[in-house]
Amino acid sequence: MRYLNVVLKDDEKANGGVAFAGETLLDFMNDLKPNERQSLDDVNAALIQCGIKPIDAINYPEIKELKYFDIVTRELRRLEEQ
Repeated sequence: MRYLNVVLKDDEKANGGVAFAGETLLDFMNDLKPNERQSLDDVNAALIQCGIKPIDAINYPEIKELKYFDIVTRELRRLEEQ
């Protein structure tokens, strides 16, 4: 779950950006609908739309194993279904 604690970064666009200083990926994902967070591609699309840098090794070098992210999102969906 530590990957969900990564602090998001604004992109270079003038509009949009993080909702508040220190917003984490988990904070952002909690605001998404379940169908918007089913994969890393889905989450990245939402991040880009909001003016936030997408999750990848270049923007967030602290996230080394992106495969793990997909496992975590599946676990989050499973928890919601209970």
